[in-house]
Amino acid sequence: MNKETVRNALLFVAGSVLFLWAWSHFFPAPAAPPQPAPRSAAAPAPSAPAVVTPAPAAVSAPAGIPAPASAPAPAIVPEVAATTVEHYTLKSGDTTVAFSNQGAVATSWQLDGGVENHAKSVELIHPGQPLDPKKDNWNGSALQVAGEPAAAARQLNQALWRCTATPDAVTCDYSSGGLTAQKKLQLHDNLLHELTFTAAQNGTPLELTLGWGRASAASSAMTR
Repeated sequence: MNKETVRNALLFVAGSVLFLWAWSHFFPAPAAPPQPAPRSAAAPAPSAPAVVTPAPAAVSAPAGIPAPASAPAPAIVPEVAATTVEHYTLKSGDTTVAFSNQGAVATSWQLDGGVENHAKSVELIHPGQPLDPKKDNWNGSALQVAGEPAAAARQLNQALWRCTATPDAVTCDYSSGGLTAQKKLQLHDNLLHELTFTAAQNGTPLELTLGWGRASAASSAMTR
């Protein structure tokens, strides 16, 4: 083998080595993908999915049927009463009535006999003890409240009613704690033309009556 052949072989080997080094330097081999971690033998079981309970839907009234209305709030009844004792005088012809707002009662009922007859006035209300709001049975007055419930009758007899009067009529009202009442008295042509009385507790009528002095007769409505 001559020198020329040996030199060419060495140059070929050196060029091949240089080429492989340059290729591996500028074009490196891709990195190997990471290996997955091995699963343990006791892997936890997957958890069950959460159960979501839907809220109940509002039930609407069928078409054409109105929804039930809520119960109305109870009406508030204003307090009605006087603050002082007041006296009134009603007169019609020969009849004169003295009236007090304390219990809304008549304290005197007189019939004038007339000068031409030389007669004295006649008192129709039986005389008795002075008007006393601490007593259940008031002597010496008419139109006091009687009956059951006794507590309501006592309250009305002791109350200061709010009254409005004309020369021959008086109307009295009272309201407190759900107890409401009204008395109305009117004279005409010497006679009792109208007497009305109503009472209620929280809107429910009460079976109360009006008494006349010590007499046992009582009425909730007297008209001519």
